[in-house]
Amino acid sequence: RPDGSGNAQIEVVNLSSLTLNRLISLPGAYRPISTTYNPDSTPHPTMLVEAVLTNQTNGPIGVYVIDTITLLTPPAPVVASGLTYTTSWGGILEDSPNNRAFVAGDYNIGILNQSSGTFGNVVNLFTSGGLRNNTDSLSLNVATDTIFISGDGQNQVIQAGTAPPLVPKVFDSTHGTTDGNAFDPFTNILLLSQEVGLDQSWGFNFN
Repeated sequence: RPDGSGNAQIEVVNLSSLTLNRLISLPGAYRPISTTYNPDSTPHPTMLVEAVLTNQTNGPIGVYVIDTITLLTPPAPVVASGLTYTTSWGGILEDSPNNRAFVAGDYNIGILNQSSGTFGNVVNLFTSGGLRNNTDSLSLNVATDTIFISGDGQNQVIQAGTAPPLVPKVFDSTHGTTDGNAFDPFTNILLLSQEVGLDQSWGFNFN
């Protein structure tokens, strides 16, 4: 829910006691989209929160950085210029070994450089937005820098490497309306599951 000034908020949960800890306001945010954790940031680990900044089509989208020790209200976000936003898609993936994060709009993705606090290198994953052209679910294997994107059965892969440009490639999309996916970085196997219909999942060996 918004705070007294209309800013979106996120809730901190104490997992030891399963109790709500506190609300943190996101100055200028309309609503959060996705969060991720950076264990390697200094001086303290941080949470990154992707949020849409105004209630309108095409964003803009911003990324807030929250210190997990002090839990203070974060400063102004890094604006993810060039990302599009419609109603519900997007996501953020932390690549802590390379001190960067991959931030997605509804059908495109770019790189947040956490050293400089800058954003760029936006690339479209699909030719346009739409019901089956979206970033419904994303995962990253930090051991191989492989990003997998699934949007209602339309699958793409990016081999991110250590430097741009990002080059999305079409991946096998013959498994119906799939979305949820996750990498096991130890075996480099990806599990892809259906959103609707049969209760099936598929494993892909990226080795």
